[in-house]
Amino acid sequence: MFYEIVIAPGYTPEGLEVLKGKSKNLRILEAKPRAPSGLSLRQVAGGWLWQGADSLDPEAITLTCVSQAQSTAWQLEDLKFAWRAVKHVKSNAITVAKDGRLLTLR
Repeated sequence: MFYEIVIAPGYTPEGLEVLKGKSKNLRILEAKPRAPSGLSLRQVAGGWLWQGADSLDPEAITLTCVSQAQSTAWQLEDLKFAWRAVKHVKSNAITVAKDGRLLTLR
């Protein structure tokens, strides 16, 4: 059995109608974001690691370009998008985004 699943914190009525027409196997779920839990405990080789939750919002950070080449507004938006995506994958992850799309997630 094959299912497609879309999970988001909410949907506009128009967006929901578009999704409903996509596939009979599509499951549309709404999941509110969890509140930051503070610290998490992880087992690592030879011990334990207490790690703070990644609760930073890219919008709350002042970005300063320190190179001669300046970033465009679109590049900064792609950076913020990739930042939001990478926090939901494994440690030491890499995301590459361009034009509001995720190109790779590793």
